[in-house]
Amino acid sequence: MKKVAVFAGAAVLFAALAIPAVAGDVTGSWKSKMETPRGTQEITFVLKQEGDKLTGKVVTQRGENTIETEIKDGKVTGDDIEFKAEQRRQEQSITVTYKAKVSGDKLTGTRQMGERSVEFTAIRSKT
Repeated sequence: MKKVAVFAGAAVLFAALAIPAVAGDVTGSWKSKMETPRGTQEITFVLKQEGDKLTGKVVTQRGENTIETEIKDGKVTGDDIEFKAEQRRQEQSITVTYKAKVSGDKLTGTRQMGERSVEFTAIRSKT
């Protein structure tokens, strides 16, 4: 009987270790600063996670104007997130791809715009 209990306990432990780690829900507001050719840019990611689907918006300031861009093709895979946003510049539409790793209340990743890539860190807002 004791051998059965030990075997059952070992099987449960093995099964738990085989399940991929999940970062938890990334829903919330995340504040970031990125160094770009135009200087430091402050960006807020407003994210909503439903299962492996990620929606929300990217909020930036351009002068006195607040610009909100909807997230497209957002997905969550384990502790990785990825999404796209369209930016309009000089009457052109540019697809920006964001990829990040979630660690608690911190996102660390890259923003890819054309051939240019910028690293960023974002912190989840507590308010």
